[in-house]
Amino acid sequence: MTLVNNCPFNHIFRFLSRTSLLFFLSGLIQWGGAKVLVEVQSGPLYRVIGYPFSMSCNVSGFSNPEAWQDFRFSIYKPNRPTREIQIISTDDNNNYAMAVYGVRVTGGGITLERLSVTSVLFHVKSLEEGDEGHTPNSELEYNGTYNAKATLKGNDTLTTSSTGSASFSLSEGDALTLQCLASSNTFQHTHLSVTWYLYGDGEASPRSIISLDRDLTVSLGQGFEGLYQAGLIGLDKLEEATYRLKMARIELSDTGRIYCHAQEWIQDPDRSWYPISHKDAQATTLEVKAIEVAPDQGSGSMVVRMSMLKTTQDQGVYHCRAWSQERDRNGVFTQGSSQESTTEPITITAIESSLPVAMENQKVSVDEGDDLQLACRVSGVMGQLSVTWKYRSASKTTGPFSYVISLSRVGVMEPGAELGQRNVRTLRPTADTFTLELSEVKPSDAGAYQCTVSEWTTETNGNAKKTSSQSQDCIVEVQPVESLLRVDLKSRGIEVTEGCEVELVCQVRGPSLPVTVTWSQQREGGSAPDNILTLLHTGDIMWRGDQTSRREAGRYQCVISAFLQGRHRKPQNSNLLAVLVQTPEGVLTLSSSPSSLDQSINAVIQMECSVVKATSNSSRFTVTWLAQKKGVGNQTVLSSDRDAVITLGAELGTEQRISMRRRERWSFELTIRQARSWDRGRYYCVVEECLQDPHGVWYKLLSSSAAMELRLQETVSDLSVNKTDLDMEVRDGKRVELTCTLTSGDPASLYALYMGRGSCSCSSHRVPLDQKGIFSGNTHGTFLLGLQGARQDDSGVYQCHVDQYKYSHDGNWECSASDQSGRTNLTVRRPIVILIFIPLVCILAIVIMMLSIKLKGQGSAGNKKQANSLWAEENPLKPCPEE
Repeated sequence: MTLVNNCPFNHIFRFLSRTSLLFFLSGLIQWGGAKVLVEVQSGPLYRVIGYPFSMSCNVSGFSNPEAWQDFRFSIYKPNRPTREIQIISTDDNNNYAMAVYGVRVTGGGITLERLSVTSVLFHVKSLEEGDEGHTPNSELEYNGTYNAKATLKGNDTLTTSSTGSASFSLSEGDALTLQCLASSNTFQHTHLSVTWYLYGDGEASPRSIISLDRDLTVSLGQGFEGLYQAGLIGLDKLEEATYRLKMARIELSDTGRIYCHAQEWIQDPDRSWYPISHKDAQATTLEVKAIEVAPDQGSGSMVVRMSMLKTTQDQGVYHCRAWSQERDRNGVFTQGSSQESTTEPITITAIESSLPVAMENQKVSVDEGDDLQLACRVSGVMGQLSVTWKYRSASKTTGPFSYVISLSRVGVMEPGAELGQRNVRTLRPTADTFTLELSEVKPSDAGAYQCTVSEWTTETNGNAKKTSSQSQDCIVEVQPVESLLRVDLKSRGIEVTEGCEVELVCQVRGPSLPVTVTWSQQREGGSAPDNILTLLHTGDIMWRGDQTSRREAGRYQCVISAFLQGRHRKPQNSNLLAVLVQTPEGVLTLSSSPSSLDQSINAVIQMECSVVKATSNSSRFTVTWLAQKKGVGNQTVLSSDRDAVITLGAELGTEQRISMRRRERWSFELTIRQARSWDRGRYYCVVEECLQDPHGVWYKLLSSSAAMELRLQETVSDLSVNKTDLDMEVRDGKRVELTCTLTSGDPASLYALYMGRGSCSCSSHRVPLDQKGIFSGNTHGTFLLGLQGARQDDSGVYQCHVDQYKYSHDGNWECSASDQSGRTNLTVRRPIVILIFIPLVCILAIVIMMLSIKLKGQGSAGNKKQANSLWAEENPLKPCPEE
């Protein structure tokens, strides 16, 4: 899967100010760090319509940093801030750009430059007014931040103009002074740089003469360095918007157009400077005439006139060379032989200068880590100048100064050994000013600084000679960074409800420095504070705390440490801030069915209980239905836990008539089918609200209840069953018919009959009407129970139970009445034959037994058979005589 990283931006004109540096720890209950991070330049970015714009987009944090990433850039308009307008993409999708930007993308006006697999540059050749837009907040997805934004703002307020004549015609060696007005009235803090250009006749491109950078540093164009060091050219800033070019001695090569070019710079939040606009002033045309050489009218000699001999560089030995020019008949001149005059030495003596030197400030205070800039001004300058800067530590009140850096008369800087490894330099921004610049000062840089300016002249032999030197001191104090930073931990509210967020603001006051910020928490009962989150000076986030199931109540503290010169400084602690985490105050509100319900026996009862207002949309509920019946305390009917698992009350056993269901999101209904008289009573719906804390632990809030009184009315019924008690006696094996007769009843009703032996209560064994082969009906209202082949174990008391069902208006059969018949006592007896046969069998058995005993006694006495034995083997019985 290829992940697409979105880098939207916007363009709005408004002014934002920032007075302090704020670090936010938002979301007290849960913290975490994104793994994937898409970054663009920190906003807001101020750019100007009509000028180029570039923005980088980088992605980091992937497990495979070499994986190819695609990038997409979008914009959101102010009038429709939620609508994404696609601009350009790296995933080779030509149809990605919408129509409003498609032409500029295909025409090369908007491009993407890939710097690496995880970094691109977004280029717009010329910003248009339609590029304005607004970007919504970044979203967190896939355990990381996959898009980023940059706010683009600005307006073109830069103006330039030239003062004075539009053209000059001067002679070689004359002086020239030009002035240029450059200003910007933007609300933002911007700097201007000004450069004077010379566009010589016949030259392909203009040449830079001299520049005043955005930090008021003078830089020279190629070929003009020597003139600047000789004091022949200079650039001064007058008041707020005037820049003056002074050329003490122009040359023939200066012929052309001279103009002023102004460029406006702004510092982005990442502290880098970016040019946002530029303009050229009207050019001044300069014509430089050669030095006039003309014959002397009286003697025929040649006279050379030289003006503006201002420096000793003009001294030397001069001579002239002359030759004749003869023109032939065709008008062509032919040069004749030349002759040279005798030499004429010219000596220029420099006027002695008092050379007063003054420091711009006698005492300077600078913060540690900032840049130190000292200015030394000179007046009454006549010759070439050099400057030397020296330093003496604040720990020494007396003693020699140490060499820091120097700038020779020809503009060569020579740093000393002590600060040679530091970023130190000395410049000459104007002809009468020298500056010393030292970057990222340390406390050890505090002390006395000395500026020594020397004036030089050139002797006849060409050697330079120092004519005078003047020095001036100033005291520099360096404020340690620890004394500059102040840290406070604040919050709009220290009492937070569980499940909500609390915002802790670690406010750092002082200079803008890279700092490491650490949030720590001292939990109640803990021995040492736990580091929760660390934001390093590099922007990296370190998660140092394990997330536990405890509440995040405790005392919090913010610790900062400035990072300067490659090391962290002494940590500084903020105040302790106690945070209390409280259980939300429940606002549970219920509504229910009417407080009194009047229903009939055997009806279907429905009681409803609804949550009207809850503490949170993510709340869950436990619901318990209680019944309070006459003479009995509260009994649990049904209960449902927060996961909607329903449990029957212990008193109901396996009762199937009663059920509960959830009708809607927060509505609970109790249903009682075929209501019985014992269902009367007061019913309570008890609801408990459950919330889950960020660690997944459920807890309960206060409960709320609603009461309903159920009154059941006996229905008037026309059902009547014959209640005459009967006694029946039948013989074993005979058929028996038990009669159940309705003495009254609605012929349009249906009847369910149950015949049972014993009491016909709810727990009796009953035989249903439709069991085949048992019940039959001979006439309307009479039903017979036939027993085929009655047995003695069928004896008992029989009773008939009848339920009457009527057709309701909603199309269902509902039980309307019940009744029971009288009792029938059934006795099953044995037949008479069996009663006679059993005694006879018993008597015969006794006779046989007695005869057997007698025969055994005779055999044992003589072991002889008697002649009169009943069993005569030798004398068979004779038939009875016939009569």
